[in-house]
Amino acid sequence: MPNHPLATVFITHRPQLRQTALKIVGDAQRADDLLHDAYLRATACPRGALNEPVSYCHRIVRNLAIDDRRRANVEGDLFEETPDELDARCPCASPERHAIGRQHIALVCQALAALPERPRRAFELHQIDGLPLREVATQLGLSLSTTHASVQQALACCRAALPAD
Repeated sequence: MPNHPLATVFITHRPQLRQTALKIVGDAQRADDLLHDAYLRATACPRGALNEPVSYCHRIVRNLAIDDRRRANVEGDLFEETPDELDARCPCASPERHAIGRQHIALVCQALAALPERPRRAFELHQIDGLPLREVATQLGLSLSTTHASVQQALACCRAALPAD
């Protein structure tokens, strides 16, 4: 047996320590990995006298398991991908999705072309060119509320032109 006092504790109480990790992480292989990491961490510390070496070992295992669980949760939240996100990032989405997108663009263009000049122009300046409403109002010589109403009218027209799905 190794000559570090905590190594003996780890070897003697391995099943209980493993169970502690397993309860937190829920995966036997990950619990074994954490137990190994905890063993290395415990045996790397100075050989000072501990009042409760078993409790100390359990605390190391528990803390590592909790940290691992938190990291897994954060990574899951950050890197979880939905099928819609995968399609959106793929420049070559399915031909069907590409065709539907082109149809929707054509429908919106037709709806905008059918609008009177003021709401169409206000919509283009605000939504396409990205100008703030106040600047659009200044360029068109309209009040801010009239400009907002014009943009909303054009937006409603575009939404109505698209299929419900």
